[in-house]
Amino acid sequence: MKKKVILLGLSLFLSLPIFAQNIFKAAQSNDITGIKFLLNYGVNINARDVKGNTPLIIAVKENQQRAADFLIEKDADLNLQDNEGNTALIAAVSAGNAPLIKTLIQHGADAKIEDKKHKSAADYAKRLNDPTILSMLSASL
Repeated sequence: MKKKVILLGLSLFLSLPIFAQNIFKAAQSNDITGIKFLLNYGVNINARDVKGNTPLIIAVKENQQRAADFLIEKDADLNLQDNEGNTALIAAVSAGNAPLIKTLIQHGADAKIEDKKHKSAADYAKRLNDPTILSMLSASL
């Protein structure tokens, strides 16, 4: 019996990286059911892909509002940075996605974090010259 438990534990341990990759696909495709399943299975909500993206950053980059909302509700870290230093907020601003920007700011995303180019979400917002986005970011600083 003990041997079976060890083998089962080992097979689960070895399969977790595969499941971790699936959370990125689920976030990218707005698959809330898949995200829920994977989180219940024990996949880290703040897992990283090879580019340093988290599921939240992937959802934001793909403009997947429902997936992003769900990950935020489940306490994904809003301020983690990918390998280039981008946060979910920087990604949302770069995409000009005002609803996601609003959601991220309301939940405490830090607008002052800079990427590796020393640019913050506000710097990217200035490039867009969108008064709504600029106003949201100004209010959060």
